[in-house]
Amino acid sequence: MGLNMGFWIFMFIMTLLIPISLIMIWYICPRIKSRNSWMGYRTSRSMRNQKTWEFAQRACSSISLKMFFSLQQFLAIVIMPLCITKDINVIGWVGSWNYGSATYKLFNNYLLNRKSTKKMNLNNNHVKKCRYSQLYPVEL
Repeated sequence: MGLNMGFWIFMFIMTLLIPISLIMIWYICPRIKSRNSWMGYRTSRSMRNQKTWEFAQRACSSISLKMFFSLQQFLAIVIMPLCITKDINVIGWVGSWNYGSATYKLFNNYLLNRKSTKKMNLNNNHVKKCRYSQLYPVEL
C-alpha cells in the first residue's frame, strides 16, 4: 500500500501541474506591458510591435482561462481520488491519460494564440475579423 500511495501522490501532483500553469499564464500574461525576451507569450509575430504584443498577451490569458475550466481539469480532480485504492498499473494509466490530455490542451493554447495573432493586420495595426477581436480590439 505504501508504494501505491506514493505513486498516486506523484501522479496526482503531475496531473495538477498543467492546470496550475494555465492559471499562472492567465494571471501573469496580461500584466506584462512591455515586450521582453524572457517572459510572456513570445513569438516573432507577437514581438513585432507593442500592439501585437498586448493583443497576444490578452488572447493567451483568455484562452488559458477557458482551458482551465474545461471538463478534463474537473475529471482529473475527480478520477484520481477514485484510483487511490487501485493497482499501481491503473494509477499509472489514469495519471498518464490525465497528464497527456492536459499537455494537449496546453499545446492547443499555443496554437490558438498563434492563430489569433496571425490574423492581425500588422501593416495597419488593427485586428481583422477573428474570434478574439471582439474581446480585445486593438485601438488605431
